[in-house]
Amino acid sequence: MTFNVNNNSETLLSGVATVASPFSVVSGGNYELAPNGNQTVTVRYSPTTGESDSAGILFTGYNGATAKVQGRGYVAPQYLSIANNNGNIKMSWPSAPTGFILQSSPDMNTWTTASATPTIQNGQNQVTMPISGVAPTFYRLFYRQPPQ
Repeated sequence: MTFNVNNNSETLLSGVATVASPFSVVSGGNYELAPNGNQTVTVRYSPTTGESDSAGILFTGYNGATAKVQGRGYVAPQYLSIANNNGNIKMSWPSAPTGFILQSSPDMNTWTTASATPTIQNGQNQVTMPISGVAPTFYRLFYRQPPQ
């Protein structure tokens, strides 16, 4: 996102543009503008979840000003890794972004949250379950937006 800071006065305008995370000022955040000068301020949105975010960019100098920015994060699909681990089935997926839950189904029509609770190791959610004595079961990751 870009914003233009304009100095419409007859004096020097000095200031700084700041904004709260997950937004950040990536260029043009410090400005010193001669009369009738202008400068572009670039803001980046770096979401970590699929939530909506908004913040106010504060422009200091003279009387100051604010501009509202909004964004909605996109959560990229995650991949479930499944491996045989000494007679157990080991499933893992990235721990970030959050909001993904492991679901199981006997028929790929009815899905429920898997009974095992994942642990986090080396940035991966991990679940280990016994293979023997288990009816054929399908697994998937389902995204459920975390509560705000």
